[in-house]
This record gives sequence, C-alpha cells and structure tokens, in this order.
Amino acid sequence: MITNLKLFYTNTLKPSINLKHHNIRGTTMATSNTVTITNKFNNGNNMTITFNAGSIHAPTDQQHSDVVKITPSGNVFTLELDCDRSGDAGIANKFRADCGGICHMFAPDKGSINGPAQLNFYFAITITLTPGGLSYPNTVYLGQGHYGSSNNWWIGGDRIISPSSSAAALTILDATVCTPDRLNTTICKPMYMLLVTGGTSSFILTSPQ
Repeated sequence: MITNLKLFYTNTLKPSINLKHHNIRGTTMATSNTVTITNKFNNGNNMTITFNAGSIHAPTDQQHSDVVKITPSGNVFTLELDCDRSGDAGIANKFRADCGGICHMFAPDKGSINGPAQLNFYFAITITLTPGGLSYPNTVYLGQGHYGSSNNWWIGGDRIISPSSSAAALTILDATVCTPDRLNTTICKPMYMLLVTGGTSSFILTSPQ
C-alpha cells in the first residue's frame, strides 16, 4: 500500500518545476558569456586587465553574477560574465553615455556608426599599459549586443576613438605633454595608439606599423 501511494505521488501529484526558466536571482545559474582581448602591443608584454567592481549594468529582471572573471594566458585575456541575455535600449543608451558618445564606441562585427540599439549588458574594465616602468591605466567599457543568432561585443570609452563603423583605436595619453588649443581646450599628446580589431566576441589591440 505504501509503495502504491509513493508511485501515485511521484507520477501524479508531484509538482513539475523547471528552474531553468525561473528568472529569480540566486535560484539558477545565469548564462555564461565570454569575450577575449588579445594584446599585440609591445610583443604582448606590459599589459594588465582588471574588472571595475560594481560596474555591471543589465536589465533589472535579468539575473547576473557580480564579478567578471578574467583569466590571462600568455597575451590573451579571457573575460567571463554570468548574465542572462535580454536586449535593452536603456542599457544601450547608458553605455553610449558612459563611453562619451557615438565616436567612442566600436564593434568589429556588425558595428554601427550610431552605436548599439540594444545591449544585453555592459561593464567596465581597466586596461593598464606599463611600458618603460610607467603606468597608464585606461577605463574601457565592454557590452554585448545581438543580431540574428549572434551576440556581438562592443568596446567603448573616452580613450576609444572610432571615426567609422569599421575602424577604432585605443589612445593612451601622456599627461605630461598637454597644451591648450585655440579654443583654450587642453589637448594631450597621444603617447601610444593601439589599433582595435577583432571579431564577434574578441578584440585585438595592435601597435600601428
């Protein structure tokens, strides 16, 4: 009798719960998202990348972790964030504002001169160059967009210069060589300029020839 009741409960009364589709933070693992940054500056040396704590922006109904994991291997840095994907125009607008406008954003794959219409999420990192023993930290934003079946990544920030949808550079300024221009705006001499290329989920930083 007990065995029969157990089978009846298992097959008939036991509730069916699929936590995979629940969107409550902490109950399930969010989707894993990875992007790589390859350093081809100075023979792949003198660069570190760190995550800026508290900088993750995602729609409020999407679960995500609070930390971006960064794993260096040689001259390649792999960045991983657990975050569900839901394109959001508000997140894209905030990304655009934090980067400094449409001339400071770039996506190697399916980029637009107007920037992303929607983003799943974005966060900030610090890329630090240390050539010659000097340290040049640069805040850079990384965001994930979407088109078709692909999730393309964007890079941006006030040090990212993108004159078109097909070209971009990371400019490292030398604060010791600054002069006012004719409008009395302080202009700093670029110390280094790294070309930014890549693919759907990768960025490559290269010294110009």
